[in-house]
Amino acid sequence: MPLQHLRVRAADPRVERDRIFPVLRRNASAAGTVERFNWLYLENPHGLARLWVAETAQGEIVGTSAAHPKRAWIDGHLHDILDLSDFAFVPSYRSAGPGLQLLRATLADIAADDVALSYDHPSRAMLALHLRLGGHDVSARRRWTRLLEVSGPLGQRFGAVARTAGRLGDLALRGRDVLARKSTRSVSLLQSPCGEEFDRLDRETCTRTRFRVQRSAAALRWRFQRYPMARHEVLCARDRGALCGYIVFRPRAERELAIVDVLTNDDDRWMGPLIEAVVQLGHQRRQRAVCATVLRDSPIESLLARSHFIPRQEDAGLVITASKLPGLATELRRPEQWWMMEGDEDV
Repeated sequence: MPLQHLRVRAADPRVERDRIFPVLRRNASAAGTVERFNWLYLENPHGLARLWVAETAQGEIVGTSAAHPKRAWIDGHLHDILDLSDFAFVPSYRSAGPGLQLLRATLADIAADDVALSYDHPSRAMLALHLRLGGHDVSARRRWTRLLEVSGPLGQRFGAVARTAGRLGDLALRGRDVLARKSTRSVSLLQSPCGEEFDRLDRETCTRTRFRVQRSAAALRWRFQRYPMARHEVLCARDRGALCGYIVFRPRAERELAIVDVLTNDDDRWMGPLIEAVVQLGHQRRQRAVCATVLRDSPIESLLARSHFIPRQEDAGLVITASKLPGLATELRRPEQWWMMEGDEDV
Protein backbone atom coordinates (compact mmCIF):
# COMPACT_ATOMS: atom_id res chain seq x y z
CA MET A 1 0.00 0.00 0.00
CA PRO A 2 1.60 3.37 -0.99
CA LEU A 3 2.87 5.33 1.99
CA GLN A 4 1.30 8.58 0.78
CA HIS A 5 -2.09 6.99 1.36
CA LEU A 6 -1.49 6.93 5.10
CA ARG A 7 -1.32 9.71 7.65
CA VAL A 8 0.14 9.07 11.10
CA ARG A 9 -0.95 11.26 14.00
CA ALA A 10 -0.99 11.26 17.77
CA ALA A 11 -4.39 10.44 19.24
CA ASP A 12 -6.20 10.67 22.57
CA PRO A 13 -6.98 7.18 23.94
CA ARG A 14 -10.02 8.58 25.76
CA VAL A 15 -11.49 9.66 22.43
CA GLU A 16 -10.26 7.07 19.91
CA ARG A 17 -10.94 3.85 21.84
CA ASP A 18 -13.87 2.58 19.79
CA ARG A 19 -12.15 3.46 16.52
CA ILE A 20 -9.02 1.43 17.25
CA PHE A 21 -10.83 -1.61 18.67
CA PRO A 22 -11.38 -3.18 15.22
CA VAL A 23 -7.64 -3.02 14.53
CA LEU A 24 -6.71 -4.51 17.90
CA ARG A 25 -9.31 -7.28 17.69
CA ARG A 26 -8.09 -8.40 14.28
CA ASN A 27 -4.61 -8.93 15.74
CA ALA A 28 -5.59 -10.49 19.08
CA SER A 29 -9.19 -10.84 20.21
CA ALA A 30 -8.34 -10.22 23.87
CA ALA A 31 -6.63 -6.93 23.02
CA GLY A 32 -9.85 -5.29 21.87
CA THR A 33 -11.84 -5.45 25.10
CA VAL A 34 -13.11 -2.52 27.15
CA GLU A 35 -11.70 -4.00 30.38
CA ARG A 36 -8.17 -4.38 29.03
CA PHE A 37 -8.20 -1.01 27.29
CA ASN A 38 -9.36 0.89 30.37
CA TRP A 39 -6.79 -0.88 32.54
CA LEU A 40 -3.84 -0.46 30.17
CA TYR A 41 -4.54 2.92 28.56
CA LEU A 42 -6.46 4.88 31.19
CA GLU A 43 -5.73 3.48 34.69
CA ASN A 44 -1.93 3.26 34.69
CA PRO A 45 -0.73 4.99 37.91
CA HIS A 46 1.99 6.73 35.90
CA GLY A 47 -0.46 8.35 33.50
CA LEU A 48 -2.42 7.98 30.29
CA ALA A 49 -1.00 5.87 27.49
CA ARG A 50 0.44 7.58 24.44
CA LEU A 51 -1.38 6.57 21.26
CA TRP A 52 -0.64 6.96 17.57
CA VAL A 53 -2.84 5.94 14.66
CA ALA A 54 -2.27 5.42 10.95
CA GLU A 55 -5.28 6.36 8.88
CA THR A 56 -6.21 6.49 5.22
CA ALA A 57 -7.12 9.61 3.27
CA GLN A 58 -10.75 8.73 4.02
CA GLY A 59 -10.08 8.82 7.76
CA GLU A 60 -10.21 5.05 8.35
CA ILE A 61 -7.82 3.92 11.10
CA VAL A 62 -5.81 0.95 9.84
CA GLY A 63 -2.90 0.89 12.30
CA THR A 64 -2.17 1.70 15.93
CA SER A 65 0.84 2.09 18.19
CA ALA A 66 0.93 2.73 21.95
CA ALA A 67 3.43 3.61 24.67
CA HIS A 68 2.77 3.27 28.38
CA PRO A 69 4.53 5.49 30.94
CA LYS A 70 6.59 3.82 33.64
CA ARG A 71 9.56 4.61 35.83
CA ALA A 72 12.81 2.68 35.99
CA TRP A 73 15.81 2.46 38.27
CA ILE A 74 18.95 3.20 36.26
CA ASP A 75 22.14 3.18 38.34
CA GLY A 76 20.07 3.84 41.45
CA HIS A 77 18.16 6.83 40.08
CA LEU A 78 14.56 6.93 38.88
CA HIS A 79 13.93 7.84 35.25
CA ASP A 80 10.77 8.18 33.19
CA ILE A 81 10.52 5.54 30.47
CA LEU A 82 7.92 4.21 28.02
CA ASP A 83 6.84 0.61 27.41
CA LEU A 84 5.67 0.08 23.82
CA SER A 85 2.76 -2.21 22.92
CA ASP A 86 -0.24 -2.82 20.67
CA PHE A 87 1.57 -2.15 17.40
CA ALA A 88 -1.05 -3.45 14.97
CA PHE A 89 -2.40 -3.10 11.43
CA VAL A 90 -5.39 -4.47 9.59
CA PRO A 91 -4.31 -7.31 7.25
CA SER A 92 -4.22 -5.30 4.02
CA TYR A 93 -1.63 -2.91 5.51
CA ARG A 94 0.63 -5.45 7.20
CA SER A 95 3.86 -4.78 5.34
CA ALA A 96 7.20 -3.16 6.07
CA GLY A 97 6.32 0.20 4.53
CA PRO A 98 3.33 1.14 6.71
CA GLY A 99 5.00 -0.47 9.71
CA LEU A 100 8.14 1.64 9.34
CA GLN A 101 6.07 4.79 8.82
CA LEU A 102 4.10 4.27 12.02
CA LEU A 103 7.05 3.14 14.13
CA ARG A 104 9.23 6.01 12.88
CA ALA A 105 6.56 8.53 13.89
CA THR A 106 6.15 6.84 17.29
CA LEU A 107 9.86 6.90 18.07
CA ALA A 108 10.28 10.46 16.78
CA ASP A 109 7.60 11.74 19.15
CA ILE A 110 9.14 9.79 22.04
CA ALA A 111 12.61 11.22 21.27
CA ALA A 112 11.16 14.72 21.64
CA ASP A 113 9.89 13.89 25.16
CA ASP A 114 11.88 13.92 28.38
CA VAL A 115 12.05 10.13 28.79
CA ALA A 116 15.26 8.18 29.29
CA LEU A 117 14.36 5.28 27.03
CA SER A 118 11.59 3.25 25.46
CA TYR A 119 11.49 -0.53 25.33
CA ASP A 120 9.50 -3.20 23.56
CA HIS A 121 9.13 -6.98 23.63
CA PRO A 122 8.56 -7.38 19.89
CA SER A 123 7.81 -10.24 17.57
CA ARG A 124 10.66 -11.24 15.28
CA ALA A 125 9.15 -9.22 12.43
CA MET A 126 8.72 -6.20 14.69
CA LEU A 127 12.27 -6.54 15.97
CA ALA A 128 13.54 -6.13 12.41
CA LEU A 129 11.68 -2.80 12.11
CA HIS A 130 13.14 -1.55 15.39
CA LEU A 131 16.67 -2.44 14.31
CA ARG A 132 16.21 -0.59 11.00
CA LEU A 133 15.30 2.53 12.99
CA GLY A 134 18.25 2.40 15.38
CA GLY A 135 16.91 0.25 18.20
CA HIS A 136 19.26 -1.97 20.24
CA ASP A 137 18.55 -5.68 20.60
CA VAL A 138 19.45 -6.49 24.21
CA SER A 139 18.71 -10.22 24.25
CA ALA A 140 16.22 -12.93 23.42
CA ARG A 141 13.57 -14.12 25.85
CA ARG A 142 14.06 -17.66 27.09
CA ARG A 143 11.42 -19.82 28.72
CA TRP A 144 12.53 -21.94 31.67
CA THR A 145 10.48 -24.87 32.96
CA ARG A 146 10.47 -27.00 36.11
CA LEU A 147 8.44 -30.17 35.65
CA LEU A 148 6.12 -31.29 38.44
CA GLU A 149 5.00 -34.43 36.60
CA VAL A 150 6.06 -36.41 33.53
CA SER A 151 3.36 -39.09 33.25
CA GLY A 152 0.87 -36.90 31.38
CA PRO A 153 3.21 -35.79 28.56
CA LEU A 154 4.69 -39.30 28.23
CA GLY A 155 1.22 -40.85 28.04
CA GLN A 156 0.09 -38.40 25.39
CA ARG A 157 3.16 -39.06 23.30
CA PHE A 158 3.83 -42.77 23.79
CA GLY A 159 0.67 -44.33 25.22
CA ALA A 160 -0.52 -46.05 28.39
CA VAL A 161 2.66 -48.04 29.08
CA ALA A 162 4.76 -44.88 29.04
CA ARG A 163 2.23 -43.14 31.26
CA THR A 164 2.55 -45.91 33.85
CA ALA A 165 6.33 -45.67 33.79
CA GLY A 166 6.04 -41.90 34.00
CA ARG A 167 4.20 -42.18 37.30
CA LEU A 168 7.45 -43.40 38.85
CA GLY A 169 9.01 -40.19 37.59
CA ASP A 170 6.16 -38.21 39.17
CA LEU A 171 6.91 -39.82 42.52
CA ALA A 172 10.58 -38.95 42.18
CA LEU A 173 9.77 -35.32 41.41
CA ARG A 174 7.38 -35.12 44.37
CA GLY A 175 10.00 -36.64 46.64
CA ARG A 176 12.58 -34.08 45.54
CA ASP A 177 10.14 -31.22 46.12
CA VAL A 178 8.98 -32.45 49.53
CA LEU A 179 12.57 -32.15 50.78
CA ALA A 180 12.46 -28.39 50.11
CA ARG A 181 9.14 -27.83 51.90
CA LYS A 182 10.71 -26.69 55.19
CA SER A 183 12.30 -23.71 53.44
CA THR A 184 8.86 -22.26 52.68
CA ARG A 185 7.80 -21.71 56.30
CA SER A 186 8.49 -17.96 56.12
CA VAL A 187 6.45 -17.63 52.90
CA SER A 188 2.71 -16.93 52.74
CA LEU A 189 0.11 -15.78 50.24
CA LEU A 190 -0.65 -12.06 50.27
CA GLN A 191 -4.30 -11.48 51.14
CA SER A 192 -4.42 -7.68 50.73
CA PRO A 193 -3.39 -4.98 48.23
CA CYS A 194 0.35 -4.34 47.97
CA GLY A 195 1.23 -1.66 50.52
CA GLU A 196 4.07 0.60 51.61
CA GLU A 197 6.36 -2.33 52.47
CA PHE A 198 6.65 -3.02 48.73
CA ASP A 199 7.79 0.58 48.16
CA ARG A 200 10.47 0.06 50.79
CA LEU A 201 11.68 -3.19 49.21
CA ASP A 202 11.77 -1.53 45.79
CA ARG A 203 13.97 1.29 47.11
CA GLU A 204 16.25 -1.06 49.07
CA THR A 205 17.00 -3.15 45.98
CA CYS A 206 17.27 -0.37 43.39
CA THR A 207 21.00 -0.94 42.79
CA ARG A 208 20.97 -4.75 42.67
CA THR A 209 21.10 -4.48 38.88
CA ARG A 210 21.85 -1.39 36.83
CA PHE A 211 18.49 -1.39 35.05
CA ARG A 212 15.12 -2.42 36.47
CA VAL A 213 11.58 -1.17 35.99
CA GLN A 214 10.29 0.30 39.26
CA ARG A 215 8.20 -2.09 41.36
CA SER A 216 6.34 0.39 43.55
CA ALA A 217 3.25 -0.67 45.48
CA ALA A 218 1.04 1.35 43.12
CA ALA A 219 2.63 -0.25 40.05
CA LEU A 220 2.28 -3.76 41.49
CA ARG A 221 -1.36 -3.23 42.43
CA TRP A 222 -2.11 -2.01 38.93
CA ARG A 223 -0.04 -4.54 36.99
CA PHE A 224 -1.00 -7.69 38.89
CA GLN A 225 -3.82 -7.20 41.36
CA ARG A 226 -6.03 -5.21 38.98
CA TYR A 227 -5.10 -7.02 35.78
CA PRO A 228 -8.39 -7.90 34.06
CA MET A 229 -7.23 -10.76 31.85
CA ALA A 230 -5.91 -13.25 34.42
CA ARG A 231 -5.71 -13.73 38.18
CA HIS A 232 -2.29 -13.21 39.74
CA GLU A 233 -1.26 -14.34 43.20
CA VAL A 234 1.57 -12.95 45.35
CA LEU A 235 3.66 -14.97 47.80
CA CYS A 236 5.63 -12.95 50.35
CA ALA A 237 8.74 -13.91 52.33
CA ARG A 238 9.05 -12.20 55.72
CA ASP A 239 11.58 -12.18 58.53
CA ARG A 240 10.19 -11.04 61.90
CA GLY A 241 7.33 -9.38 60.06
CA ALA A 242 9.44 -7.43 57.57
CA LEU A 243 8.97 -8.05 53.84
CA CYS A 244 12.14 -9.59 52.41
CA GLY A 245 10.87 -10.65 48.99
CA TYR A 246 7.89 -11.66 46.91
CA ILE A 247 7.03 -13.74 43.88
CA VAL A 248 4.06 -13.26 41.55
CA PHE A 249 2.53 -16.11 39.56
CA ARG A 250 -0.55 -16.93 37.51
CA PRO A 251 -2.08 -19.99 35.85
CA ARG A 252 -1.38 -20.75 32.23
CA ALA A 253 -2.86 -23.18 29.76
CA GLU A 254 -1.75 -26.82 29.87
CA ARG A 255 -1.74 -26.91 33.68
CA GLU A 256 1.21 -24.62 34.32
CA LEU A 257 1.93 -21.90 36.86
CA ALA A 258 3.89 -19.02 35.34
CA ILE A 259 6.22 -16.97 37.56
CA VAL A 260 5.89 -13.45 36.16
CA ASP A 261 7.80 -11.39 38.74
CA VAL A 262 10.11 -11.87 41.71
CA LEU A 263 12.19 -9.52 43.84
CA THR A 264 14.14 -10.12 47.06
CA ASN A 265 16.64 -8.25 49.21
CA ASP A 266 18.81 -11.41 49.41
CA ASP A 267 18.50 -13.85 46.51
CA ASP A 268 20.70 -16.49 48.16
CA ARG A 269 18.39 -16.62 51.16
CA TRP A 270 14.92 -15.98 49.73
CA MET A 271 14.79 -16.95 46.07
CA GLY A 272 14.75 -20.66 46.81
CA PRO A 273 11.97 -20.56 49.42
CA LEU A 274 9.79 -18.35 47.21
CA ILE A 275 10.18 -20.65 44.19
CA GLU A 276 9.63 -23.75 46.32
CA ALA A 277 6.41 -22.22 47.68
CA VAL A 278 5.12 -21.86 44.11
CA VAL A 279 6.17 -25.46 43.42
CA GLN A 280 4.28 -26.71 46.49
CA LEU A 281 1.14 -24.89 45.35
CA GLY A 282 1.65 -26.40 41.90
CA HIS A 283 1.62 -29.89 43.38
CA GLN A 284 -1.44 -29.12 45.50
CA ARG A 285 -3.29 -27.80 42.46
CA ARG A 286 -2.20 -30.73 40.24
CA GLN A 287 -0.24 -28.56 37.87
CA ARG A 288 2.11 -30.11 35.33
CA ALA A 289 4.92 -27.55 35.54
CA VAL A 290 6.13 -24.18 36.79
CA CYS A 291 7.65 -21.87 34.18
CA ALA A 292 9.23 -18.43 33.85
CA THR A 293 10.17 -16.31 30.84
CA VAL A 294 13.21 -14.06 31.30
CA LEU A 295 15.94 -12.38 29.31
CA ARG A 296 18.61 -14.80 28.12
CA ASP A 297 21.89 -14.24 30.03
CA SER A 298 20.18 -12.05 32.64
CA PRO A 299 20.96 -12.69 36.34
CA ILE A 300 17.58 -14.38 36.88
CA GLU A 301 18.65 -17.31 34.70
CA SER A 302 21.30 -18.56 37.12
CA LEU A 303 18.77 -18.42 39.96
CA LEU A 304 16.28 -20.49 37.97
CA ALA A 305 18.94 -23.02 37.01
CA ARG A 306 19.84 -23.40 40.68
CA SER A 307 16.17 -24.20 41.42
CA HIS A 308 15.94 -27.14 38.97
CA PHE A 309 14.51 -25.20 36.00
CA ILE A 310 15.71 -26.13 32.52
CA PRO A 311 15.80 -23.81 29.48
CA ARG A 312 13.27 -24.38 26.72
CA GLN A 313 12.37 -22.34 23.64
CA GLU A 314 13.54 -18.81 22.82
CA ASP A 315 11.81 -15.90 21.12
CA ALA A 316 12.58 -12.30 20.27
CA GLY A 317 13.37 -10.46 23.48
CA LEU A 318 14.02 -6.90 24.57
CA VAL A 319 14.70 -4.01 22.20
CA ILE A 320 15.41 -0.50 23.48
CA THR A 321 15.75 2.99 22.07
CA ALA A 322 17.68 5.26 24.41
CA SER A 323 18.42 8.60 22.74
CA LYS A 324 18.65 10.40 26.11
CA LEU A 325 21.30 8.02 27.53
CA PRO A 326 24.11 7.99 24.94
CA GLY A 327 26.77 7.45 27.60
CA LEU A 328 25.12 4.21 28.71
CA ALA A 329 24.48 2.79 25.25
CA THR A 330 26.98 -0.05 25.61
CA GLU A 331 25.82 -1.00 29.11
CA LEU A 332 22.17 -0.94 28.05
CA ARG A 333 22.89 -3.67 25.50
CA ARG A 334 24.19 -6.13 28.13
CA PRO A 335 21.42 -8.45 29.40
CA GLU A 336 23.35 -9.22 32.59
CA GLN A 337 22.65 -5.62 33.64
CA TRP A 338 18.85 -6.04 33.42
CA TRP A 339 16.27 -7.44 35.82
CA MET A 340 13.29 -8.02 33.55
CA MET A 341 10.54 -10.62 33.55
CA GLU A 342 7.18 -11.33 31.93
CA GLY A 343 5.50 -8.89 34.32
CA ASP A 344 7.41 -6.04 32.70
CA GLU A 345 5.40 -6.59 29.54
CA ASP A 346 1.96 -4.97 29.35
CA VAL A 347 -0.18 -7.59 27.64
